[in-house]
This record gives sequence, structure tokens and C-alpha cells, in this order.
Amino acid sequence: MKRKQRRSKRRTRPGIASKYIQSLPDLALSDGDLKIVIYGRASTRQQQARKNLQNQVEVLQSEIAELVASLGESEAGCIPPRVNAIEVFSEVGTSDIAGVAEPSGTQGHRSQLKLAIECARKHNAILVADTRDRFLRYRGYDGNLETDQPTDLEFKEFVSALDGVVAATFEDPDLPSAEVRSKQIKRGQKFKSKGGRRRKSTSKENEKMPYKIRREALLEIVFALRDEGWSYRKIARQINSIQRQDWPPISHEAIRDWCRNRRGRHSSAVSLAS
Repeated sequence: MKRKQRRSKRRTRPGIASKYIQSLPDLALSDGDLKIVIYGRASTRQQQARKNLQNQVEVLQSEIAELVASLGESEAGCIPPRVNAIEVFSEVGTSDIAGVAEPSGTQGHRSQLKLAIECARKHNAILVADTRDRFLRYRGYDGNLETDQPTDLEFKEFVSALDGVVAATFEDPDLPSAEVRSKQIKRGQKFKSKGGRRRKSTSKENEKMPYKIRREALLEIVFALRDEGWSYRKIARQINSIQRQDWPPISHEAIRDWCRNRRGRHSSAVSLAS
């Protein structure tokens, strides 16, 4: 008899992020000159050790530069908008345990967020993060994406702490949590595979790719999702949806074994894009 998986339940209705947090691309379209303060955050020290925080900030800066360039090319003779990044603030959550909720918004140990808000206020700048969950999550967040979205009250507390500072995200602030996670995974692949151009493999080589190489390519993502509190089955479904189509599916039992043997392992990242 199969044991039913316990599903996280929340007792309050989630709020709508776009009522409180702006979209940076929309602001860039409406105002040609912007001053911004960039904020990044990783949930755990394990993520920091894997350079997830560095990845997050660098990719955000790159995406903003690409946005500015694309707006300048949208119309002939159009002057590209200027986006001046005043400063970058980043921090790591206080928990070492996957699935343990961090305090929402500026509550608790979020000293760098408070400094970022003060800096944005001083320079009349916009506070920018990659996605809404970098700013705040639901106080009852337990690692399950169903408990990620804050309530209206929590959003209002966040706006109150901003004290007039405009907060914006590069991605749509209303982007569903599952899509946010998918984009973060793909962003990590893009960041960690940069460098020299990889030799294009033939289809014959793909079919015979050793299991060890596949495993090493997937470990970084698997461990990151496990640190976020994902179940083995859920990780397996996510991995199978993003890995190269010519690779056979990974079972949740294999994911479980990898996670149990993770201590002392250093994995190398390989691009999974097909």
C-alpha cells in the first residue's frame, strides 16, 4: 500500500505581488533614465558555497544590460535608456536546514536588505531583485512551492518598510513559483557552463554517454533542489523535464541515492540543454 505524500496547506490566501512590486522592464519602457540598487539573496549557506548567490547577481546584471540594449534597438533613431547601478547588496539566509522558513521581508536577520533600501532611498533609486521571492516569502513557507507566495498583509508590511522606495523585479512579479524555480535552474546552467565553446556531440555519442557523466551533470541541480526541501520524486520529475531529450529518465530512487552519498562530493556542471 502506497503511503500518501503529505501536502503543505496554508490557511491564508496569497496576495498579488504586482500590487506592491513593479516590473523593471515596464519601468525602463516608461522612464528612459533609471538609477537602481541591486539586491540578491541565497536561502542557505550550501547554496552560497555552490556560488548560487554570485550566479544570481551576475546573471541579473547581464540581463539588465541586455534589456537596455534591446530597448535601444527597438526603434530606429531611439536613444537607449540609461540604467545606472548604484550599488549591489547580497546576503545569505540564516538557516542551514532545507525547508525551514526564513522571516518574511525585512523581518529578522535581513541586514543587507535594510541597507539596500536605505541606499535606494538616499539616491532616489529603484530597488531591484531577480524575482519576488528574493525580497520576501510567506512566513509559513516550508520548502514547498505551494507555501511560497506571501499574503497581502505581508506585502503591505514590506511596502511599509520600503518607506517610499520602489521595489521591482526583472521577472514578472506575478510569475508562478514553479516557473520561477524553472528559470532559476536554467539560469544556473547558463552561468556554470560559460567559458569555452563545448564541442558538439554526435547523436551516436549522446546515445552512449556514460552514466557517470550524466550524474555529474545533474548533481549540482539535484542538491540545490534538495536543499530547498523538494522530495525525491518531485526532483526526479523536474530533472526529467529539463535534461537533454536523448537521455533516459532518472528515477527517484537514483536521486535518493545521490543525495545520501553527497557528503564530500564536488560535482562539475555540464549544460543540459538539448
